[in-house]
Amino acid sequence: MGVMPIQRGIGTTTFEWTSSATIYAMCLWIAETVIVILVGRERIENTLQPNKPFDEYIYNIIFLCILTPHFLLPIASWRYGSEVAKYKNMWTHYQALENTESAELLVEYRSLWLDLSHMMQQLAKAYANMYGIYCLIMFVTTIIAGYGAFSEILDHGFSLKELGLFVIVVYCTGLLYIICNEADHATRKVGLEFQERLLNVNLAAVDNQTKKEVEIFLASIANNPPVYSLNGYAVINRALLSTNLATMATYWVVLMQFKLSLIRKGVQNPSGNMTGTLIVP
Repeated sequence: MGVMPIQRGIGTTTFEWTSSATIYAMCLWIAETVIVILVGRERIENTLQPNKPFDEYIYNIIFLCILTPHFLLPIASWRYGSEVAKYKNMWTHYQALENTESAELLVEYRSLWLDLSHMMQQLAKAYANMYGIYCLIMFVTTIIAGYGAFSEILDHGFSLKELGLFVIVVYCTGLLYIICNEADHATRKVGLEFQERLLNVNLAAVDNQTKKEVEIFLASIANNPPVYSLNGYAVINRALLSTNLATMATYWVVLMQFKLSLIRKGVQNPSGNMTGTLIVP
């Protein structure tokens, strides 16, 4: 679909701004932009109409959040096409090394591990902006959908509309969990499990050269931790998921406090109309 216009040859992957794949991606993106602008304009006009139900405001805002990454695609994805091509070529080179007979030696395993660690870092560098935008959009969408559902329940009780908002919350939270959990799993496989195997080596039963290689291997793992980082802004792991959930809960509490304070003011001033009130902190 033109998201990453790289070209794959025999054993190599390339990215060029003037390639046929990139030109195809640009044409497809321009065609999609026309549709996105038409749909986005309709949603904005719908949102600006007065006296609309509160849940429609929420759904329109969520829809606009989902449309936003389209305009960031050339900056967040194509701009790093050469980095993605570099990662693909690194992986091809690694597979070729892994299939050699010399990989049975400890020193060759250390070399392969360094290649694997560098590939993880290159993968994070190549896709940092794109996945960063995904995580940010899911974070904002979850907060908006959750607040909309809780607010509507306070105003009118539970209905199928609120169920739809909860489905959005569960879906976005599930995507965040998958991204964070898989990154954490890869880090553990390449880092902690390698360390455990090396630490379980019986050094008393091996020669001095092997002991030295084990020590160098452990030092390499400590100095080159295989982590996924969003350009240094955040490390993707399970801790990021728990931090996001805690932050979401904090935002929900603060927003619901605003909502309850307005409800109390509405009770004190019965002439005020609380239906359809949109609170922007």
